[in-house]
Amino acid sequence: MKSKEDAALPPNGTFLYTDTRDLAYAHVQATLLLKAGGKRFLVTAGQISSQEIADVLRKNFPELSERVPEGEPGNHGSPRIHFLSMLPLSREILGVSTAAKKVTSLR
Repeated sequence: MKSKEDAALPPNGTFLYTDTRDLAYAHVQATLLLKAGGKRFLVTAGQISSQEIADVLRKNFPELSERVPEGEPGNHGSPRIHFLSMLPLSREILGVSTAAKKVTSLR
């Protein structure tokens, strides 16, 4: 990572996150389960901002503090665009349970 503490945070993008292990599990289940056939699944654990990511990195990896933009710690704000993440099919059919933000960031 080539950044510095006083650099601007990157834009938030779509605000959605997914732990790659949860997504991999969903792919395998969708391949193996007949009841998953012909359906589309949304696998997302929720929303996250660039500031939240920076806060988690700076708190849990202090050795990276000089390379992770500080931004405005704790000011996670709310995204201008809100996404509704409805995951009933992913949970009911595939058995996917998504990891929390902190768990995803620290795995």
